[in-house]
Amino acid sequence: MITVMRDCRVGSPVLIETFGGKRIYYHYVVDRHSAKLRFEKAKLLFPDEMIDFDTHEDPEWGFIDRYAKNYFHEQIV
Repeated sequence: MITVMRDCRVGSPVLIETFGGKRIYYHYVVDRHSAKLRFEKAKLLFPDEMIDFDTHEDPEWGFIDRYAKNYFHEQIV
């Protein structure tokens, strides 16, 4: 998934989580439409994988900031 987004410069990965056998990739993307096209391509490249796509506006990068503070608060200076 990282390569699918990075190679076309549509987005940058910021976090990969693995919980309960699921892997979730978080990317900041240039625009939703381009990202959706890349994820559709990923579905074709990896037909045996369950790939879902969802977007949320986050112009201030608040998600990754909150994530870091919630889960790594002891390491943040």
